[in-house]
Amino acid sequence: MSDYRDTIDEIGKTGSGRRSLRSADTGSRCKSELAQYFPNYEQIISLEDPKSDPLNEATYFRAHRQFERQEQQLRNIERNRAQHEQQVLERLLDELRGHDWLRVMGLPSVHETEKETYEPKREKLVQELVTFVGKLQAWKDEE
Repeated sequence: MSDYRDTIDEIGKTGSGRRSLRSADTGSRCKSELAQYFPNYEQIISLEDPKSDPLNEATYFRAHRQFERQEQQLRNIERNRAQHEQQVLERLLDELRGHDWLRVMGLPSVHETEKETYEPKREKLVQELVTFVGKLQAWKDEE
């Protein structure tokens, strides 16, 4: 056990043979806890003018690569939504042009004799759907 205490005493002694306290140590250790959170703490608190060091390209690209990936993911999501929307609109358009178009319009109980009354409304919906599908197709072609 005495060997252990001798070793501890030797480690704790300074060149003058005294023990040193950590608080008396004036080495490169910072006096503030902030240094743990800021790697450039010494530079921040320094009274000297900071030296401007422009970022090299590798640092810039690394920092922005994540944002570029997120932007690409959002574009892909938007493209998929637009494609789905276009498919739904094309299906509705086909159904409006079909023989059961009154059901598609939400009028299943309309009798065949009243069918002609809703024919202009059907044509208006078909025109609007053709316009929507055309716009989505144009947007898809731009991509």
